Amino acid sequence: MNCPQCSTPNAHERRFCGECGGRLAVRCGACRFENDPGARFCGGCGVRLEAPLKQAPAPPPAPAPPQEAGERRQVTVLFADLAGYTRLSTELDPEDLHALIGEYFRRLDALVSRYGGTVERHIGDAVMGVFGAPVAHDNDALRAVRVGLDIHKVLEEMSQEFGRTLEGHVGIAAGEVVTAPRDRQGRHEFAVVGETVNLASRLSSRAQAGEVLISDAVHALVGPRIGSESVGELVVKGIPHPVRVWRVLGTCDDAPEHLAPFVGRARELARFSACLRSCAAEGRGEVVLIEGEAGIGKSHLTEQLVTRALDGGFAVHGSYVLDFGASSGEDAVHALARSLVCGKAHASREERQQAADALFERGTLPGERRLFLNDLLDLPQPVELRALRDAMDQSTRVAGRQRVFVELAEQACSRRPVLFVVEDVHWADAETLTQLHALSEVVRASSAVLLLTSRVEGSPRHTWPAEKLAPLVIELAPLGDDEALELAHLLVSGESQYIKLCIERARGNPLFLEQLVRHASGTATFEVPASIQSLVLARMDRLPVASKAAIQAASVIGQRFDLAALHHLIGDDTFDCEPLVREALFDRVSDGFMFKHVLIRDGVYASLLRAKRREVHLKLAAWYLGKDASLRAQHLDRGESREAPLAYLEAAQAAASTYRYEQALGLVRRGRELAREAHEKGPLLLLEGELLREMGAVQDSLALYRSVLSLAADPALVCRAKIGLAGGMRVSDDIDGALACLDEAQALGTAQGLTAELAQIHYLRGSLYFPRGNLAGCLEQHSAAHAYARRAGLPEREAHALSGLGDAYYAQGRMQSARGYFHECLELCRRFGFGKIEAANRFMIATVRIYMNELEGALADALASAAMAAQVGHKRAEIISRLTAGWILLDYQRDEEALGQARQGLALAGALGARRFEPFLNETVARVLMRRGERQKARELLESSLVYVRQHAASFIGPWLLGTLALATDDAEQRRQALTEGERLLASGCVSHNHYRLHQAGMEACLAAGETAEALRHAASLEAFTRVEPAPWSDFYIRRCRALARPPADGHGGELRALAEEARTVGLHSAIPALEAAAQRTSRRMYSGSYRPEGESS
Repeated sequence: MNCPQCSTPNAHERRFCGECGGRLAVRCGACRFENDPGARFCGGCGVRLEAPLKQAPAPPPAPAPPQEAGERRQVTVLFADLAGYTRLSTELDPEDLHALIGEYFRRLDALVSRYGGTVERHIGDAVMGVFGAPVAHDNDALRAVRVGLDIHKVLEEMSQEFGRTLEGHVGIAAGEVVTAPRDRQGRHEFAVVGETVNLASRLSSRAQAGEVLISDAVHALVGPRIGSESVGELVVKGIPHPVRVWRVLGTCDDAPEHLAPFVGRARELARFSACLRSCAAEGRGEVVLIEGEAGIGKSHLTEQLVTRALDGGFAVHGSYVLDFGASSGEDAVHALARSLVCGKAHASREERQQAADALFERGTLPGERRLFLNDLLDLPQPVELRALRDAMDQSTRVAGRQRVFVELAEQACSRRPVLFVVEDVHWADAETLTQLHALSEVVRASSAVLLLTSRVEGSPRHTWPAEKLAPLVIELAPLGDDEALELAHLLVSGESQYIKLCIERARGNPLFLEQLVRHASGTATFEVPASIQSLVLARMDRLPVASKAAIQAASVIGQRFDLAALHHLIGDDTFDCEPLVREALFDRVSDGFMFKHVLIRDGVYASLLRAKRREVHLKLAAWYLGKDASLRAQHLDRGESREAPLAYLEAAQAAASTYRYEQALGLVRRGRELAREAHEKGPLLLLEGELLREMGAVQDSLALYRSVLSLAADPALVCRAKIGLAGGMRVSDDIDGALACLDEAQALGTAQGLTAELAQIHYLRGSLYFPRGNLAGCLEQHSAAHAYARRAGLPEREAHALSGLGDAYYAQGRMQSARGYFHECLELCRRFGFGKIEAANRFMIATVRIYMNELEGALADALASAAMAAQVGHKRAEIISRLTAGWILLDYQRDEEALGQARQGLALAGALGARRFEPFLNETVARVLMRRGERQKARELLESSLVYVRQHAASFIGPWLLGTLALATDDAEQRRQALTEGERLLASGCVSHNHYRLHQAGMEACLAAGETAEALRHAASLEAFTRVEPAPWSDFYIRRCRALARPPADGHGGELRALAEEARTVGLHSAIPALEAAAQRTSRRMYSGSYRPEGESS
């Protein structure tokens, strides 16, 4: 710099002139502006300057202040050079040329600094000025244009002083660049790189003498503040596309006026007030959707609407949807539920627990709702509910939460008018929108209003279901000039040019205007920013270094952040966010802080270099390790870590373990997008396949398992994919395909020593053998599954194997052994909370208890199993539970109840597409028809069912249905054929219930037909089948058959009456009428030879 007294050049770091000793100008360390000697604050950017040196011993070196990292910034770059410089260099004496160029640089540097820019470098005769870095202003582009115009004035002045014509070319471009600190011989400076720099330089070269050429981006930023004309599109070297260029003609200094907290929106307020009045007076609700661009004032208007609702006696419950950085339990519906239950959205866990307990103590909610309320309030499930929750399918959990949420809303609406508020719905996921649709139904029938806010992009109005209450859409337009002026006057007092310019630049966006005026009111500038990012950076640049680092770190966490996480990132546990709250950059929320607006967060985040973003995201990922698997995965993803795919796998597994299948699916699919290697892709594909199968998309899951096979990498992955294929094929009844897959999987599992997988393989194969009647194979496979599960120490696999062993012994007719294994299975389920396995096996306890003649307990078990299965959404288990209950109710002669159970089961089977259960259920319906005397209808139903059974399930239920057909027919030949076909199927291998039921039906049908010998043969066959492990049920019917087959004799009536009493005691009421009739005939020593099947009307 030159001394102001003697004009001697001095090094920048000097404070006093080396020639005359005079005090030199003070250069600002932030923006490089040269200030007058003695100034305490910079005239370029307003920061405090270092105190002038005193004549005292130099203090010891202080620790170096923290250096700021490079940033991505929106800047305006100016290049200016002299026209005809080569000619000047040949015409002037070198000493004269040096003096001219020195003065030229001095004046241009001062001009750039005076407008708040920074001289980045001198290149030959060119000056490169940067506006927006290292300190941004509200109107950097306009400042640069004014410098460009003033450069020509300076050159006119110098022409007069130096006695020769001096002209220049100026080029100006705006855009994103990277600014990086650099050190030159102890001077802390910065470098700017990017396409914008090249473009500005090229425009300077293309400009004519005396011209200022600007890029289209600069023109868009300065707009009506300048006079300009288009030069057209130019092809510029180094720029891959033609560039539209403008010539600056001058500046225009006329513009609008002032701003404030909330103004205007009178029409919107009136419409909403009318909704409130109508709702309160008529008891009919309304859904209101406020829609508009970011920063247009949706949140501010919402605050006013909430105030009006409160003044009108409405209760208000509000929440918002976050796009990123939200932990589990922080979504909009959960927040509304907390507000409804606790009176505030951010209640502590203790407050939530106390409020929930009070609801049930008062009877406000029935006890069975606790599980779903705990989910909504993000409360831990008690031990007794974990198994139940584990057993539920996703649709049941979602429906349960929705039902409780709706009930809470209905109860709130029954007490007083209610306003529900959900902001930023454009970020809502499908489940949240479904819950809001359900809430709209409550609103429709209540004195309530549902107020939603959304950006135009992602607005829910385009996907709102036609059958729901359509929202009243209020589209927020930009503020008018008068409203903007009113807002400005409320924010600052007095009249000034900068307020007019703020209004012009904000263009009706209240957020832009508020931020502009707040910033401008604290500085000496009178100009406006070129973009929201520049606006944010302009405010951020004036913060202390520590605060700037903190706000940048917070932007990486997300719109909402936890103070502990921020402290971790910046390494300072004492940092206080309150000053940033006072600066209107942050808002305090109950459990942390939020950015005042998402655009502020976005602007700060965009300023970070990719390397810095990666670094902070990875540091955050380490912070979330063990705290939140989903956020850890997201930050690893944004940190471009190769750990991200498997982190998404871990996060998806965590979500799936709590039945958040939609969330898990999103996580696993993002992991797949990032996965490169087979060891990453394979497990993600497998989990996605499992999720889809659980959600009912079986065919889609099969396609994914086949995709794993195409990777052909890790044998363990291939093994697991084969198992997944087999599981899907089992659901879709491709039994042969499933068995083939299991054979291939077993070969791999054995070779690789995959114990857990082998347990699963043997269990699935045993389950496939069961309906086919391969009894020995079923037992062998489940025994192997149990051994592998024990060896691997996997209780869940062991529970599956125990259930399989129960099935195997049931298939062999060994009911006592089966009962023991099922009890052991259920005990393990209760101990570890395997609710899904319990729901799938509980009905089998009821089934085996039938054959133990414990019908009262069996009925209780069957009905409880049906209720549990319905509660958790396990439709297959509910079907079997209801058909089991139907059999028992038939024995009790409670035919209408039996018919009701069968019809419920048929409806479920139809919805599930589980056709193999329909013949079972139709058998119950047929027996009821027979008892009503509608034997023809019964036969037709049985014969139609047998068409399917003979093709698909002969060994599973064929003999049972054939036995019932033998009972229903009056044709002796048809009866004989049905029983013969049934016995032929038994000989080929069938599940044990076929032996029990065919022979019991054979005894009944033959006794009714007077074919005593055939009846006794069936009794003998059943006795032989159950000899290894007799069952009380079969023992009773064998004894009954033999008693009924005897001719009347003295003392025989007592045996018959004893059997009738036994039947009454155990619940086999349908077996009593024939016994009592025979006892009466015996007492008269009369035998007519006629016999009616059990329970049939005469």
